[in-house]
Amino acid sequence: MMLIKNKTAKELLQPDPFLEFYEEQHKYYDLKKKHIVPRSISDLKGKLEFRNANIEEGIRRGNAVHKACNIYAESKDKTLALVCAGEYRQYVENFINAGFWMNWEVIVSEFALVDRLHDIAGTLDLILQNKNNGQIILVDIKTGNKQNFKVQLGGYVNLLYKNFPEIKIDFCSIFYVWKDEFKRVREETDECLEEYETCKDLYFEKSLPW
Repeated sequence: MMLIKNKTAKELLQPDPFLEFYEEQHKYYDLKKKHIVPRSISDLKGKLEFRNANIEEGIRRGNAVHKACNIYAESKDKTLALVCAGEYRQYVENFINAGFWMNWEVIVSEFALVDRLHDIAGTLDLILQNKNNGQIILVDIKTGNKQNFKVQLGGYVNLLYKNFPEIKIDFCSIFYVWKDEFKRVREETDECLEEYETCKDLYFEKSLPW
């Protein structure tokens, strides 16, 4: 395992004890600043883009598949993950049977972070480390249509770097978990960061309401 300042990535990446997430309201509360964090990575991306068709079904499917995939990633308990998946069992089976897990270790999953300077929070899905070469990648799981998610990926990397400057993300990846297929799409970290910074600057220039 590659060491960073004499610690593994898993030892370095500890949750922020002053950041709480309320799932039902989908809001973050910052105990340090004693307020609800007004912005999230997904909000920022959504405010600057028009989307979407069947939002409620997409959210329901996405939440169920995310939860089940993270259970499997952390525990490798296939039975529990599939029970959790419910009607979306086939999606999660494709994720489980993807065939790359033997080479990757889960460093963190469902990891909440905050940029206190700009009051932006977000929760990344997975950080994985390659057991052979030590590469560290940031993963976002998607169950909907293929599209450009560089802004969102860049936002998570930005939050990560602000809180853990010792960590380097070698590349980002979208894991498309579909009913009939599992697909990985690689995105370069620098490109994701650049698109996020452009999007963030545009947001603050326009002073869009949250």
